[in-house]
Amino acid sequence: MTRQHTTIGQLARLGLHDPTHAAEALDRWALPAEVSADLVERLGASADPDQVVSGLDRLFDTAPQQTTALISAAPTADRLVALLAGSRSLGHHLAAHPDQLVELEEPPSDAPASTGEPPSWPPSEPTRTPRHRWRPSRPRPIGCAWPTGRP
Repeated sequence: MTRQHTTIGQLARLGLHDPTHAAEALDRWALPAEVSADLVERLGASADPDQVVSGLDRLFDTAPQQTTALISAAPTADRLVALLAGSRSLGHHLAAHPDQLVELEEPPSDAPASTGEPPSWPPSEPTRTPRHRWRPSRPRPIGCAWPTGRP
């Protein structure tokens, strides 16, 4: 069994609709083995792996060195894969303007700092609910009289 067939099977198990195209693209990009394996794992965890493959294909056509550098580093690879999985138009924009790929190298300065701890839920402070809630009136049965207490 060759590497090509193993990769196609792995990509199919990860949910790609066209694993043959993705395997050919991975071979065409000529990434180092460990970078390629990490990228395959990221593809499996992405929202739309086929869209990521087509976006990366366009990026490798326009800016192969920059795309290889972004894919080789874990934080930037995560950002790039999430961006390409979430928006086809942003992938087209980055392919048309490869000079803007440098924006993915560092997180935005206004991004919240990560403390490494998951957010606490439910919040430590209890939230107050309104004292009186609006409740729809009870529906009355149609064709039925309400009991009046008289015989």
